[in-house]
Amino acid sequence: MDIFLFGTLLHIPLLKEVSGDSMVTDKISWAIRPGYRVSRVTGQVFPMMHEDPDGVAEGILVKGLDEEAVARLDYYETAFGYERVVFAVLDENQMSREVTAYMPPEGRWIPSRPWDREHWIATYGELTTLTAAEAM
Repeated sequence: MDIFLFGTLLHIPLLKEVSGDSMVTDKISWAIRPGYRVSRVTGQVFPMMHEDPDGVAEGILVKGLDEEAVARLDYYETAFGYERVVFAVLDENQMSREVTAYMPPEGRWIPSRPWDREHWIATYGELTTLTAAEAM
């Protein structure tokens, strides 16, 4: 099944490191989920995706990952308390697609301000990628 990613894994060097797939960029396209928003987690530097009737969560759709790459993504995301769940998004052609996405259990995290992907990449991207290389 295809996976919808948002947040830290939109930093391509981190996505390559975590997935272990150097060709992962050939498998991605933009996608959105209306009715959801990506926000920074209160007291943390990482994001969560949560329901927001006025929101649109932006991310990427990753297609065709092998079992090892999916297992590596699962390992990375479970460190944040996230689980892969069935989810619907609109693909780059605005067609509805059933995929999976990483979501926290209800009440695990509290959203704060909107996620600033560019700020996170500039501030934490390189260090997080190096840390992931050691942990994976």
